[in-house]
Amino acid sequence: MVTPEKFQKCVLCPDNAYCYGGNFITPLAGFYRKDNESIDVTQCIAAKACLGTNDLPITNLTSDEQINGVCAEGNYGKLCFYCEKNYGKSDEGEFCQTCNEINTLVYGRIVLIAILLICYILLNSKFSEVDKKNNNYENSSVFLKIVINHSQHISILVSYLDYTLGGIEQFFNLSSYCSLSNDDVLNNDCLINGIYYNPEFLFVVKIITNNLLPVIFTLLSFIFWVVFSLKKHHYKSDDLFGIFKSKSTFFLVLSIFIFYPLMTTSCLNLLDCIHLNSTESVKYLKESPNIQCWDTEHLDFIIFICVPGIIFWGFAFPLFLFYVLSKNTNTLKSMAQQVSLKKEDDSLSHNGVSLKIQIEKKSTDTLENAANENAFKCQPFSKYSSKKSTSKQITETQRLSIIKRTKTFSFFYKGFSDKYYYWECMIFFRKFILIFFSTLNETDLDELKRLFLIGFLSVFYFITLSARPYKHRISNFMEMFSLLTCIFTVIVSVLTTSGISDSAKSAYFVLCIIMNTIFYLLAVSFISYDAYKSSHNLIKSKIKTIATKKMNQLEKQSTIHKNPQLENNNAFNIK
Repeated sequence: MVTPEKFQKCVLCPDNAYCYGGNFITPLAGFYRKDNESIDVTQCIAAKACLGTNDLPITNLTSDEQINGVCAEGNYGKLCFYCEKNYGKSDEGEFCQTCNEINTLVYGRIVLIAILLICYILLNSKFSEVDKKNNNYENSSVFLKIVINHSQHISILVSYLDYTLGGIEQFFNLSSYCSLSNDDVLNNDCLINGIYYNPEFLFVVKIITNNLLPVIFTLLSFIFWVVFSLKKHHYKSDDLFGIFKSKSTFFLVLSIFIFYPLMTTSCLNLLDCIHLNSTESVKYLKESPNIQCWDTEHLDFIIFICVPGIIFWGFAFPLFLFYVLSKNTNTLKSMAQQVSLKKEDDSLSHNGVSLKIQIEKKSTDTLENAANENAFKCQPFSKYSSKKSTSKQITETQRLSIIKRTKTFSFFYKGFSDKYYYWECMIFFRKFILIFFSTLNETDLDELKRLFLIGFLSVFYFITLSARPYKHRISNFMEMFSLLTCIFTVIVSVLTTSGISDSAKSAYFVLCIIMNTIFYLLAVSFISYDAYKSSHNLIKSKIKTIATKKMNQLEKQSTIHKNPQLENNNAFNIK
């Protein structure tokens, strides 16, 4: 039933639209109108994709171009979201451009980031092989891990910011690149569309690709490690399988840490639905606006992609990591006991060597008699040493087995106090909560959601302040400063959506950028200083080792020169 025109009520023309009278409404540039019955317009995801109707001649007000607005070349569909063939997006939130224009940028970015990631994975693998006492770069590795965690947190919280001011968006996009949370950093629309062109389901291909990234980078890192490592080290054939298994597992868990926000976000984005008409209850999927939310097709995606993603990344993986680290806690204590036993054995061996040196320092005239006299003295030690060597060989085997198991997951507990070995699991849980709420696009709950996040992050801040989980004082400071920056970012998102002026928004955004910049500058200074200090200590240690070795050689030559019969006696013993 249609209401007669004389009973119809006029309403104000919506913002960002032009009204010709009656129900003839056309959107302005950057906005989209769903259909002829809509009384409002929706902001396009990529503002440059929607051109409006300003340049169109007014010939037919009922045409699709006048109702929906004109899409830029290569863009089509609702919100001008989809790309035609041979077109693609260079970045998240960008409009479609010809593949020839963006391929150089996209492929160059993929290659550069891939190289940096492989180097980062291999460096952490190298650090995990070094004993704790000799690992001069452990603090730098921990600092860098805190920086990556901070970048991932900020890239998630950026979705709460209503930044519409020029220049500010670029700063937060850079944070998304650094954290690899951007969906298009390692994905190429042109490449995917060239293999399988179906724009409406392109997001499904991206979800699958994102979740396979840890496996892909595990294989790439493993190949590079095999090429560069096996040439320098000659491993026994019996140990190769265990070494390969340990390395591949280490590469995999480290890749999961790097891509965790991207994989989790891509799965949970299936819950991100938006209105195209505020007067309708129907919503559409933000990742593909032609798909209506909660219909049969969307429910299939929820059941087979979203729910498994929530279960696995939100609960299963952090709990599995906690289980593994808890299981290795006793073995880590066993390693400490093994070190103390080794010190006792070294002390006993040192006593035996001292006794041997005392024998060698006897005069040449009484050398043979002195050796016979001390033979009885050395016998109890030799007997004890033979028994001890058997037990030491067993404990050494156990120690090596413990080290092999624990080093696989060393990236997650290094830098933390023994009491807080599980802290990285809590950080994974924190990321999941932030991602989960960032994908709930309900304007009615936005304010409540932001207040919850402020409280949630504040609780984590005070827990960190009380626990101080890191061994290094600077690491605890960086972690707490990162949380304060995240809390301030959410507060800025609340203030900038409260209807304040553009100048006040600019001031808050600048403060937010300043806090993030201070964090990154402090991190760079700490990492640089620690790297310099570690390199200096490493050089001193190597010089000391070389000098000690040279002094031992000179002392040995001097002893042989003073006691020529000792050289003959040593030659006889060797025979």
